[in-house]
Amino acid sequence: MHRIVLGLVLFPLQILPLAAQQAVATAPPALSYPTRIELKLAEGTGAVLVSGSLGSRNGTDLSTVRAALGRARIERLIPLPLETLDRWHRLAAASPNPGPAPGHLGLWFRVVGVDAASTAVTLDALRALPLVEHAYPEPVPELPGGKDLDPPTPLYTAGQGYAGPPPTGVNADVAHTLIGGRGLGVLVTDMESWWTIPHEDLCKLDDPNLFLGLPFSNSTTQGDHGTAVAGEIVGDRNGWGVRGLADAVTYRLSSWNDGGVAAAITRGINAASPGDVVLLEVHYNTTVGYLPAEYSLSNYNVILTGTKLGVHICEAAGNGNNDLNTVAVGGPSGYLDPQSTNFRESGAIMIGATDGSALSRAGFSNYGRRITANGWGYNVYTTGYGALFRPNNDTRQYYTNAFNGTSSASPIVTSVVACLVGAVKFQDEKVLGIQQVRDLLRKHGTPCTGEIQNRPDLGKMLGDLGLPDGLRQSKEQYGLGDTYVLDMTGPATDSMLLFVGPVVAKSDLGLNRKFHLDANTALPVGIYPLPTRLSFTVPNDPSLKDQTFYLQGIRADANLANLHVTSSCQAWVF
Repeated sequence: MHRIVLGLVLFPLQILPLAAQQAVATAPPALSYPTRIELKLAEGTGAVLVSGSLGSRNGTDLSTVRAALGRARIERLIPLPLETLDRWHRLAAASPNPGPAPGHLGLWFRVVGVDAASTAVTLDALRALPLVEHAYPEPVPELPGGKDLDPPTPLYTAGQGYAGPPPTGVNADVAHTLIGGRGLGVLVTDMESWWTIPHEDLCKLDDPNLFLGLPFSNSTTQGDHGTAVAGEIVGDRNGWGVRGLADAVTYRLSSWNDGGVAAAITRGINAASPGDVVLLEVHYNTTVGYLPAEYSLSNYNVILTGTKLGVHICEAAGNGNNDLNTVAVGGPSGYLDPQSTNFRESGAIMIGATDGSALSRAGFSNYGRRITANGWGYNVYTTGYGALFRPNNDTRQYYTNAFNGTSSASPIVTSVVACLVGAVKFQDEKVLGIQQVRDLLRKHGTPCTGEIQNRPDLGKMLGDLGLPDGLRQSKEQYGLGDTYVLDMTGPATDSMLLFVGPVVAKSDLGLNRKFHLDANTALPVGIYPLPTRLSFTVPNDPSLKDQTFYLQGIRADANLANLHVTSSCQAWVF
C-alpha cells in the first residue's frame, strides 16, 4: 500500500493460416434437421405441456394438434418458466422499442419425429391446422466464419489494428480512458457452440458462472471459434498475447448444443438487464446461401422480445454474399429491408464485414440497408486456432492473426456497444436504449463501400453524448517513461481542482454527476486555470507497474460558484 501511495505522490509531482479458420464454411449435406420441426401455436390458445402432452391453460381444444403429432414427441422450444415468459410478453407488448409486439414465446415448441418420412407427414398435417401459426423444419445452425505458459508468448497488440484510431480501427482508446468505458457493469453473452477452456489469455473464462445452461468446452479445434471471439472481447490485460476491446465486461456463454439456438439466445436475454448485450455467432445455410439468425422465425421472435426488453442483440449478418434487400427465403421479399412494407423489424444490431482493414465489403459478407455497422472480416489477431503461435501444440497457448468472417467482425461491434453502454452507464448513470445505440452506430463512423454501413468510431459516438466532459486523456495505457498528457477544458473564466486516486467509489455531491474517486484515498493534484494541458513523464518506478490511477476534476468560476464535476478518466501503467 505504501508503494501505491508513493506512486500516487510521484505521479502528480511530475506535472504534475489454418483452413479451419475460414468462416465461409462448406455447405452441409442438409439445411435442416430431418426429424425436427419448430412449431408455433396461435396466440390465445394457452398451449402448455402437461406430463409431455399438449394441453391448454384456458381450455382451448387442441385435440386436432395432438392428432397431427401422431407418434412424434413434443417439447418446449424455450425452456424458461412460463411465469417468466408471461412477464416478458406483457413488458414487450408495452415497450416503445422498435418492432411489432412479439408473440408469446411459451407457444413455441419443438416436434421430434420418429424418422424423416414420418416427420414430413407430421409437418404437412400441422400446416393444415388453423390453430398452427408456424410450422417448418428446424434449420441447422453454423458458425459464421491468467498466466503466460512456457514458452513465453509474444505481445500481439500491435497487430490489433481494429482497436486503433480511425480509419483503420474503432477508436477504442477514447472509451477506454473513461471509467466504465471498457464495458464495466455490462453483461455480454456469446451465443454459439463450443469454446476452448482454459486459455492463458482468457481469465474471464475461469468464472464458475460462465455457462448459461450446460457447459460446452472442448480442447480440440472444435472450440477455436468461441475462443477467438472471446479474445477480441475479453482478452486479458497482461504482458503477452492480445487485449480485449471490452475486457471489463461480465462475460457469459450460451451454447446452442443445449436445446437449440432459440433457447440459447433466450438464456442470454434471461440473464440480462436493460443495456446488456447478447452476441449471436450463428448463420444458416439456405437455398440462397448463408442468412443471419433472424431468418429463423423462432429466433426472430426471441430476438424481438429481447430488444423490446432493452437488451442489445448483436447479430452476425452472415457470410452469404447476399443482398438482404431482396432476400425472399425465410419470409416475403423485403423482410430484411427496412424500406420494404414486408420488413420484419427485430431491433437487433446487424453486423457486416470488411475486407480486413480496408474500407470495403468483404466478398463473403451479406449486405443491404438492414446492416447497422461493420467490423474487420479478415486478418483479426486474437486467441485460438494457432496459426500465429502454437508452442507444444497446446491449445491453451493458441493465437491467430487470421480469424475471418462476420464471425470476427461481430465481436468488434459488440465490444463497441459494450464500451459505449458501460461509459455512459458509469459516467452519467443512464442506460442507452436500443434505437439510440443503433442510431449512433449509423451516424458516427468511418464510411465503407458495399452497403455495410460504417466502421464504428467510439470517439464520435461518445462525443455525441457529451463525453469526455472536461478531462480528456491522450490514451489509457502507459509504460514506464511514457509521456502522459491530460487536457482540462472549460470556460476561460473557470478553474479546475484536479484529483487523482487508486480506488473508485461514487459519492453524491448534489451536482451534475457523482464524484467517482474514493474520498479516503484521492489526493488533490492542484488548481489550474482553464484550459490547461498537463504533460509529464511517467516515473521509471517498477512499483507503478500494473497500477491503475483514476482522475477527476471539479470546475468552478471565479466566485467558486457554478460547480461542475467532470467525467472521470483512468490510466493504466503496464
